[in-house]
Amino acid sequence: MVKAYGDGFPANGKPIPDGAMMAKIEWLNAPNPAAPYGVTVPGEQTEVGVMVKDSKRFKETNGWGYATFQYDVATKTYKPATSDPTVMKTLCHACHTVGAKARDYVYTNYARR
Repeated sequence: MVKAYGDGFPANGKPIPDGAMMAKIEWLNAPNPAAPYGVTVPGEQTEVGVMVKDSKRFKETNGWGYATFQYDVATKTYKPATSDPTVMKTLCHACHTVGAKARDYVYTNYARR
């Protein structure tokens, strides 16, 4: 995925190559108690979403496989959001088809620092 971004994705119009993977870690916003104004910082983790490009394995979802793992604060572990692959296909890919089809189903731009 890093190579695809380095090669100019999404502006170059090329699809993501097979084998690319990405993960998105999500947190709740939390106030920063040390700040004198409304600064937010990452709070508790909520989930990790994963996308993997494999055109042969995931033909029905335009080459993308999806997984979501929810974080359990009490046990400090991740658990699959569901064990039903149809749910991931229907929920994840349906959303990406609507909003990111022109970008090979990827919403996220590379965050330059």
